[in-house]
Amino acid sequence: MFMYFAHLAAHSGNSYQKSQAPGDVVSQFKYIKNLGRRIQAGVIKEMDDSVGVVFNALYQKNMLENTIFLFISDNGGQVDPENGFGSNYPLRGNKETYWEGGIHIPAVIWSPLLNLDMPRISHQLMHVTDWLPTLYTLIGGNVEDLGSIDGINMWQALLNDAPSPRTEILQNLDPIAGTAAFRQGHLKLGYGTSSTTYNFWYEPSGLKAFDTPTTYDWVFKNGSIVRDVLQEMNRWIVKSPDDVYQNLRLTCEQPPPKKASLCDPSIKPCLFNITADPCEYYDIADQHPDVRHFRFLRYIITLIFCSTLNGCA
Repeated sequence: MFMYFAHLAAHSGNSYQKSQAPGDVVSQFKYIKNLGRRIQAGVIKEMDDSVGVVFNALYQKNMLENTIFLFISDNGGQVDPENGFGSNYPLRGNKETYWEGGIHIPAVIWSPLLNLDMPRISHQLMHVTDWLPTLYTLIGGNVEDLGSIDGINMWQALLNDAPSPRTEILQNLDPIAGTAAFRQGHLKLGYGTSSTTYNFWYEPSGLKAFDTPTTYDWVFKNGSIVRDVLQEMNRWIVKSPDDVYQNLRLTCEQPPPKKASLCDPSIKPCLFNITADPCEYYDIADQHPDVRHFRFLRYIITLIFCSTLNGCA
């Protein structure tokens, strides 16, 4: 069985009320002083509980032992408090941009098939298109039957914590907007910009007005459907959420250094070493003039313009 659950939360809503959550849920987050962020936390709590309901339903049907559970986002958050209360901190940019804040998204995969006895943080380079051949292989399919696709089977890399077979990603190629972004190894090249507003770094809304608990362990202590199911299955659960959280955090110099590059990709290409500089502070294009064009041409010649005439719109 393949089940796809496209959750609307925590996407912002209409202009008159961006986010809505039950009052008793929102009240659990009184330590978040900013009301918009507090409501957004309630929305995410409701989403988390609904994922737990699905997880529990699979358990009740004796399906979890042979299940691959994937939780993934489609893009970075909306950081403008006028339009939403997301956060890409400390990454640069917003949704709808090719900065890391717009494309570096959270993903969690859980399965007994991974043979893990503790959580592992994956640093392998991966693209959303890779899930198709990866999952197709796991159900017994032959990737060659899929024809010419962009995705790469990542299962062995994920299973064995091995180097990623993927070495490059075409992150954006929009001839109408005049933007493009390409990653090869550690380096990322960007042309053009789709926004004059969201090319910078933004703190989470309400971060400074945040009377946080001293520990994140309270998340499990105050109820988690998934935790309860895992305990009943005698499966491992996170022993110290605080440790996992600290290991997940990206660390960049804060606040952004004054010498951070405000490279405008609409004027000239910007080049960053994403491994060493995930927050895209330092443009190194002048140091690597040989890689300014990378392999965009290879993708441009295969570009298919979408219209109703060719059936892709």
